Amino acid sequence: MAKSKAEGQNNPFRRRLSISRRLFENTEIDRKPSVFVSVKCININTEDGSHTLLEASRPLMEYSARMERIRERKDVIGLDNAITEALKQVPENYVIHDAVKAALEEIRNMLLAEFDEEQYRQAVTEEGYEDGYSEGIRDGHRDERRKTVFRMFEKGMSDQDILDFYGSLISEEELSTLRNDWTIHTKN
Repeated sequence: MAKSKAEGQNNPFRRRLSISRRLFENTEIDRKPSVFVSVKCININTEDGSHTLLEASRPLMEYSARMERIRERKDVIGLDNAITEALKQVPENYVIHDAVKAALEEIRNMLLAEFDEEQYRQAVTEEGYEDGYSEGIRDGHRDERRKTVFRMFEKGMSDQDILDFYGSLISEEELSTLRNDWTIHTKN
């Protein structure tokens, strides 16, 4: 029985990505793309191996099992050793056994590059999160300082008193900018 489109959307092993939509997302281009590209992504990295694509393709299932072995062992013995071990220990009854043995070094180098790219993406994501978090904290402090300085202006405090209060947290230039902003704000 064919699956409905809605069922495919909820399947954790399948996902449809619209390349065209992503290309023109958040751009100033006011036209629709002349080509619509959609890619179906299928996750073959299942722990239990119960995926219809894996069941239909023995070489793909064997490849997926080797990748799972690398992921399990990389934190224990290191990525390079985990890849070498997983490739050298391909069972002889595997369809991919001879191909892996024939191109062992090439496959090893490809997997090292793939896992390094994955680690790089993960590190960049984590770094971006940390930077965003820190930036959010800084923005929050700056907004609070701005509100407090505005209240100080309303109370008639001098610029020198405000600079003395904040010490090195605020420069004369920043205070001058805030004074101008406050003046504009109070006139509106």
